[in-house]
Amino acid sequence: MIIKSNIRGGYRSAAAYLKAQGENEKIRTVEISDPDARTLDEAFNNMWEVASNSKAKKPLHHISINPMKDERLTDEQVLKIVERCEQKYGYKPGDHQRVIVEHVKDGRQHFHVMWNRVSLTTGRVVKSGEHWKKSKQAAREMEKELG
Repeated sequence: MIIKSNIRGGYRSAAAYLKAQGENEKIRTVEISDPDARTLDEAFNNMWEVASNSKAKKPLHHISINPMKDERLTDEQVLKIVERCEQKYGYKPGDHQRVIVEHVKDGRQHFHVMWNRVSLTTGRVVKSGEHWKKSKQAAREMEKELG
């Protein structure tokens, strides 16, 4: 499994990318953690509102989870991977808005996860330094755990 990590801004472009059919055969929202949001647009708008009260220039943390070619992950497995990544990055459970979206392209499944790096309780940005290294560590650990 490969987990790619990127810190970014641009809520509109992030939402558009996750929703765009493009070359994807299938797009499915797996989770929107914000109870006040029913759509990706609402979720990203709410993330923007929280981040706009902070000094964050790049408040979004985006990862893509790419299983091996013939491998399929269940939602439960993806949530375990996401929770492990949150631990590595320093995001407290329930303290950061997140969305999880599944894309299937050329018959191959992959997932996108976006977090608001701005804490809902403190209003501060979590600095997820060396996030790419932490992503690689999480991938190796979860490969062993999930077989």
